[in-house]
Parts: sequence; C-alpha cells; structure tokens
Amino acid sequence: MTRPFSRGRRFAIAGAAFLIALPLFRTQVAESLVVRGDDLFYRGQSIAALEHYQRALFLDPALASGADRIFFVSIQERSPEVRAQAAAAVTRALQGHPGDPALLADRALYEVMRRRYADAERDYAAAGAAAGNAQDLAFARWAARHAGNRAGALR
Repeated sequence: MTRPFSRGRRFAIAGAAFLIALPLFRTQVAESLVVRGDDLFYRGQSIAALEHYQRALFLDPALASGADRIFFVSIQERSPEVRAQAAAAVTRALQGHPGDPALLADRALYEVMRRRYADAERDYAAAGAAAGNAQDLAFARWAARHAGNRAGALR
C-alpha cells in the first residue's frame, strides 16, 4: 500500500464524505451561504446574493437569517409577486422560529405594504414584546391607528 489512491477513488471518497457530512452540517452550510450572499449583496450583486439566500433556505427552510435576508433584498423590488414570495419565505421560517422579532417585523412591514394594518399591528406588537424594542411597539401603535383600533393604539 505504498501507491497513492487513484484519482477516481479519491473523488469517490470525497463524494461519500460530502454526502455523509451534508445532513450533519446542513445548518452550518446554509449559514455559510447566507454569509457569502451578504458579501455579494454588499458588492452590489443583489441577484447573485438572492440566489445564495435561496440556496440556503433550500438546505434549511427554517433558517431565520436566510429568510430575513431574502425579504430585505426582495422588498426593494417593485414586483408584488417577488414581495409575496419573500413574505412566504418569512412565514415558513416563522413556523420554525415563532417568536423571532426580525421575522415578525419583516412580515409586519409586508402587511403595511398591503395596507393590512390590523395584521401589521399584531406582528409589530409581537416583535416589540419579544425583543423589548420600543421602535417596533411604536410601529404597532401607528398600525393600530391606521387600522382604526383606538384601544390598541393606546395600549
């Protein structure tokens, strides 16, 4: 056994190791895709960044940071379909992390864009309570006033 492994055998071993490691480190690989997407976004390559975020959510659909980034990039689009898809990604991530303040605030912002102020009030209030963030609570008050909920605005 003094000869090195053949090229095909080395690729087979590396492929088997990858297939074993992927389910074990799925979340870590997804997070690394989010970090790479952030790097691309800061360079002005928003389409490539969005692709990385989508790959991250494909690996781990409950990844809160990936859903948050997809929403952030997609919200800048003028297309209602793109925004709706981003909101759906946030809602799926909220199933895995029901009290995540960033995801709740993202969904509330989407509801404000759709002029569904009562839903936005609920999500902003939950985000503010979860994080202890006065800004989200102020947005909840604003949404309650626009929804015509005087008692909710005062609360």
